[in-house]
Amino acid sequence: MQHKNLMFQQVFNPLSLIVADNYTPPAPITAPVMGFPVEAPQPHNHTQVSPGAPQEPSVQLLQQLPAERVEQKEIPAEHVVLKTTFDSLVQRCQLAAGDPLSHNILSGLHEISRCVASQNYQRGLEIHTQVVSSSNFSEISAFMPILKVLMTIGNKLGV
Repeated sequence: MQHKNLMFQQVFNPLSLIVADNYTPPAPITAPVMGFPVEAPQPHNHTQVSPGAPQEPSVQLLQQLPAERVEQKEIPAEHVVLKTTFDSLVQRCQLAAGDPLSHNILSGLHEISRCVASQNYQRGLEIHTQVVSSSNFSEISAFMPILKVLMTIGNKLGV
């Protein structure tokens, strides 16, 4: 039994493997895979973005998108109960939560609003960074990323 355990440990324990002195690991794949198109390198604008932060779409991409008009259709009678139930839940949660945003977030949003109104997007983005870095992620994650994208686009378009 002990012999079987020793064999098991040698086979399945990567630390027990003996590597030959002349072993060279294979080189990493750096060439394109056959059959896949090679893309030309894209110019970088060297703006640093935090890992995981939303990337802003290019102005050209936004201008190419067609403006869609969403027509809201009437809810079928058998499904009205769903809307009523969920709307009621949202209202009850809102009443129970009171004002879910902290004073720091609210004052930052008011300051950002003033910056946007005066088209001072750079200052608005600075305040945005301050609010994000000093706030609870769960309070701001639903709206702060898109607010940053909106100000960045407004700044680039000069509107």
